[in-house]
Formats: sequence, C-alpha cells, structure tokens
Amino acid sequence: VALGAGAAWAAARGAASSARRAAALLLIAVAFPLAVRLRDRLQPPRAATIENPLVPPLTPLREGGGEGTAFFPSSVRTVGDRLIPHDFFLESKSCGNRGCHPDITAQWASSMHHFSSFNNQWYRKSIEYMQDVVGTKPSKWCGGCHDQAVLLTGRMDVPIRQQIDTPQAQAGIGCLVCHSIVRVNDTMGQGGYVLEYPQMHRLVASQSAVLRILHDYMVRLDPGPHKATMLKPFHRKARAEFCSTCHKVHLDAPVNHYRWFRGFDEYDAWQGSGVSGQGARAFYYPKDSKDCADCHMPYKREGALKISDHHVRSPVLNINRACQTCHKWPEEELKARVEQIQDRTFKLRNVAMDALMDLIKDLKTAKAGGKTDAELATAQNFQRKAQFYLDFVEAENSTGFHAPQEAARILGESVDFSRKGQIALRDGKGESRSQAAKP
Repeated sequence: VALGAGAAWAAARGAASSARRAAALLLIAVAFPLAVRLRDRLQPPRAATIENPLVPPLTPLREGGGEGTAFFPSSVRTVGDRLIPHDFFLESKSCGNRGCHPDITAQWASSMHHFSSFNNQWYRKSIEYMQDVVGTKPSKWCGGCHDQAVLLTGRMDVPIRQQIDTPQAQAGIGCLVCHSIVRVNDTMGQGGYVLEYPQMHRLVASQSAVLRILHDYMVRLDPGPHKATMLKPFHRKARAEFCSTCHKVHLDAPVNHYRWFRGFDEYDAWQGSGVSGQGARAFYYPKDSKDCADCHMPYKREGALKISDHHVRSPVLNINRACQTCHKWPEEELKARVEQIQDRTFKLRNVAMDALMDLIKDLKTAKAGGKTDAELATAQNFQRKAQFYLDFVEAENSTGFHAPQEAARILGESVDFSRKGQIALRDGKGESRSQAAKP
C-alpha cells in the first residue's frame, strides 16, 4: 500500500523515474511471494510429500536411522536425534482450552489413540511379558507407535513395570504426536516418521501464567504460524500414506531374534481395494477415491466449523457420517453388508487355517517317518508361503472389509500353497492338477 501510494504521489508530481522505481518495487513486493507460493504448490518441498525410496533397506539393521540410533528397532526419529522434553506429550488437554479445540480434545479423550499405551491393559501385559523375556530394547519397536511419551523422552530403557504409574506411561498417542511429525519417510510403516519439538511449546508449558496467556492471545490474533506448525500438507493431501507410518508393520530379527514376519497391515489392504482408486481387483469403485480418514475420521460440524472426527473408530459405530455420505441405504442394511463380508472372510480364513494345519501335520508325520531335509524342502517352502498369505489377512484388522476381493484371493492362494505342499510330500511334486495339465 505504501509503495503504491508513493508511486501515485511521484507520478502526480511529475517525477516519472521515481514513479517507475516505486512501481517496480511494488511489482516485486507482490510478485515474489506469489512466485514462492506457486513454486511450493508445483514443487512441494520433500518433507511435504510422502514418497517411497527406489531401494528399500537391504537389512533390518538399516531401517529407520539404523541400529546405532537411540530408538531402534523402531524406525522413528526426531530432528537431530534429540530426546523430547518429558512434559511435551502430556499437553493434549491444553489443546482443549476455551476458544481453541475443546470439541476435538473431547473426541480424542475417548479414542483408542488415547488408550494406546500402558493405560490399555492388554497392551501393558504384552510389553511386560516381552520385556521379561527379551529385555527392553526390542520393545522400542512397539514404543515408536504406542508410547512416544516413554520412548522419545528416553525412558524406554527402564522396564515399564518400574514406571507404570507415571504420566508418560499413561499418556497414549496425544495431539502433539501426530501434529509434531514433520516428515514421513515412506509407506513401509514401522513408525517411519520424523518428529520435531516445536519451540512454541515452551510458552504453552511455561510456569508463568503471563507467558501462557500471551501465547494464547497471539494464536487467536494470528493463528497462521500455529496452523502451519501443527497442520502439515500431508495431514490433508496424503492422509492414507500418513496413517501407514504406524498402521503397517513387520517383525524381524532385531525384534523376534528369528526372521521377517508380516505384522498387521491396514495400508496395503486399503491400497489393494477399489475404494483407494489404486486397486485393480475390485467390483466397486466410488466416483471419488476415499482414504482412511474419510471412514474413520469423517467430517462433522461443530458450530460454523467443519472438522475431522478425532474419535477415530470403526465406521460401523458411526454409520450415519462414515458410510451414508456415499451409500444411501438404511443403517441396518449397511451394517448387514459389513457383517456378511466379514462372515465370509472369516469362514474362508478358517478353511485356509485348516489347510495349513493339515500340511503341518503331514510335515511332522513325514519327518518322523524318516524323510530327509532335502525331501521336505519343497513342502516346507509351500508351508512358509501359505503361512505368510494367511498371516497377511489375519493381521489386517478388518476381517477382509478393507478389500474383500483381495482378501479372498489371498486366502485362496494360501489354501492352494498348503495343498501343493501336501502334494509335494505325497509324490515329490508341487504342482496342482491344473498346472500339471498345462503343456
């Protein structure tokens, strides 16, 4: 405004050269920020996008920051690999201060994210048993997604039994976990994110009431910096990939002292579905693709605001907003469809499990009957494949609902591998009748 007024004043006085200079400065002042914004839109910075590397880690010891980092075998890292202040993850309730996000904080308070850590007794007993058996280091693999308030503050080297009643052990996944992530490395999961301690938190956590009031006033006066710090581009434009950082895992030697196993994997199941817009084996493709948050965190109105529901729960518990925005059928029918898909998947899963157990029994019998390791090798290879395919669906967490056709295909492959293993034990061949009939 000042430059424009100066150019007009100079022109009015007949000072053409001064007017041209002022106009040029005005053009630069307007064009430069627009050019920067256009560049960020066309070529977003690396941290604003989630892309897979061309080559995965060659060994499990290179995942995340590698075995020499403080949080390994979890893939989580912090900026500079520094520990986070012990009170940082305990501030979720302050997000619900009057005039801020009380509705979202109330939703989070009863969510499974809140009860993801040692305030969940099933999880607590699992980690206590794990630490009793293999020590505290392998349990860091769990802490990267369940216990940031313990792991990232440097407390996970102490057995959890000795700190079970601390605020950190009861914190769960709070607001500042997801909203302080500045980068997601890929869609490999394993807690493969980078978290940064925002310096503005020092004001929020200050013992001085004056500083806290000043911080709240500044946020209300200009929420832009706060929003830019807490709401990254991938929170809106790559929501499924963001969720994959914890909703896709595998176990390997650093955790189980054995070998690679598929853990639960909701991201790949979603990606293989028609709903994602990326799957090729589905019968249903919506007009617009949907991601995790569309169903598990559907939008809702709070006064004049449109916000994501931070209760983060099964769509079956929230059919009106999670399902009926796309599917215009009664709740009872939609729920019946979900249950039908899950019942069919469960039955097929039992068939695959029975087939696998048949193969394992036959392997045991053949070994007891004197067959050599070389003679068992083909059948054992089929057994490992059948187990892997079965584990993928069993651990995926939706009983086939995320990708019904893909789940059925995978379980069918598992049954086929188990039966091929039995054939290999019987006559030394691993081909099915259909394959054997091919020229």
